[in-house]
Amino acid sequence: MEYSTQVKIIKEMITKFINNLGYIKIKAMKKNYIVYLSILSVLLASSLFLIVQGPSISTSGEEKPVTNLTTITIQTTVQRSEVLFSGKDLLIPFLGYGHIGPYYISVGRTLKILWEADTSVNVYVLNDVDWKNTFFGVPTRWRAFKTGERGSLEYYVEHYEPLYVVVLCPTLCSAKLYYWEVEVVWIENVEQTIVQTFTILKTETKATYIRNIGFILGLVSSIVMSIILFKHFSEQNIRRTQDANRHENLIQELEELKVQRDRLRTLFQRGEIKKELYEKLENEMVAKIEDIRNKLVNERKMYENEMSEVEEKIRRLKDDAEELRIRRGIGMIDGKTFQQRLQQIRMEFRELSKRREYLKYMIKILTSSEEE
Repeated sequence: MEYSTQVKIIKEMITKFINNLGYIKIKAMKKNYIVYLSILSVLLASSLFLIVQGPSISTSGEEKPVTNLTTITIQTTVQRSEVLFSGKDLLIPFLGYGHIGPYYISVGRTLKILWEADTSVNVYVLNDVDWKNTFFGVPTRWRAFKTGERGSLEYYVEHYEPLYVVVLCPTLCSAKLYYWEVEVVWIENVEQTIVQTFTILKTETKATYIRNIGFILGLVSSIVMSIILFKHFSEQNIRRTQDANRHENLIQELEELKVQRDRLRTLFQRGEIKKELYEKLENEMVAKIEDIRNKLVNERKMYENEMSEVEEKIRRLKDDAEELRIRRGIGMIDGKTFQQRLQQIRMEFRELSKRREYLKYMIKILTSSEEE
């Protein structure tokens, strides 16, 4: 690498580091990284000094071919599918129907049903409310519907909820399904990497030791600094992802318990189970449902308390910014100090705003689950 290029790279690294050092110190204080960051700033400054002070002597060698690799990343979309159910030669009895489910399918995917029968049949897609409102197995409302001896029915999932597939003869006659398949279809973004090679003639040069040491020292310092910051922000993202997954699992478990309770009530109303067993199982389900709701309520209160703290910090930052502008306007601080402090306030404000949006999102999810 050319000498001027080395100096330019190190200058850019030091400039960016100094501009963000105040904000980095604020974020690093909680993790006791302040000592490491101070040492890194000294190392970066020393590396620039060694590069600038190094001798300019170099020796040239022979030209040799050098092969370089270039990678190009291309994003493409691929259709994925998963078969939920597949059957052949299935019989639907007289006055009866066939059904499968419930299935919990992610939002944005498509539920697709394929069939072939010996007579015209009705195919329905129901959610849990539709399922509860069937009249002796015959749907009275549905998400999607189609009829025919053979065909396909597609339903785009817009809400995360239990889904059922029901097949019956329109006249409640018996029917034979030669083929019946239910699958989920969705689109995924896939990255494809293409590697290209090209060869150039390069003259080998021997740079002075002091200059190379300065460049290596700056490069190592910047890498270590990047690792420290990456670890800090990765821990935050991991905690947020774990919180979201935990809440999603609780909400899904709550919905499954509600569906199970509805099934239990249906069996009891039909007289298929005794009253003592029904009351025992229902009490167990109610206890589990209340326990999950209490957990969700406690989580929501915790987020609301943190939201209040974040709102208060944002309010104080706005007051500090206003005070800073007044001090600058009347000449109590110089322009450099004003810009440095204002930049720190803006960075803190952006971080607090991101946290506030995340808290709003989590509170909204938990509140909606309580209302259900």
